Amino acid sequence: MARGAPRAEEEAPARGTAPAGKKKEKKAGEHRGGKGRKLTNCIRFVCRFMQFASGVVTIGVISATKEKGTHFYDWQAFSYLLAGGCFLAFWGLVTLFFDWFDTLAWRLIIFLGDWIVAFIAFSAGCAAAAITTFNDKGAPPYQAALCRDTGGAYNKICSYSKAATSFAFIGFGFLIPTMFMSAFSFFSKYYEG
Repeated sequence: MARGAPRAEEEAPARGTAPAGKKKEKKAGEHRGGKGRKLTNCIRFVCRFMQFASGVVTIGVISATKEKGTHFYDWQAFSYLLAGGCFLAFWGLVTLFFDWFDTLAWRLIIFLGDWIVAFIAFSAGCAAAAITTFNDKGAPPYQAALCRDTGGAYNKICSYSKAATSFAFIGFGFLIPTMFMSAFSFFSKYYEG
């Protein structure tokens, strides 16, 4: 036998396995593979950033609507859209920083926050979409066909409000995957521990 070579009975166990007769203890978060966890974190980061960006665009576009004395705050639904965009941008920014905390309390806060902000963003988008739809159709009590006239005085406010509404829905679309990821993360950690 060569000098320094271990004998068959003294052979060290394979890397990552426990010696015979002993169970290997699992560390927190070890049940997931490295690649899967990195991919999930990348997807979360992209979705959170897009939520933040959609909220900022919604705020910027709806705030810029002013034409001939008409402002977005003349309609409650557009004010609600602005508030929904603020919640969306704020929540996206907060979760960009705090999504990587591995405690159960943070997971619960992120889980609940995702669902609340998704509801606010979706309902704000629906309220603003209803106003623009009724306005296009000329349904009472709205001015008849305010946005339908191509050379009209309100084209800018109509197009801006529709763009802001669409970005509220885009932000909601990016919330959907993170809602389910945070739910899975919270419940898997809750039932694991």
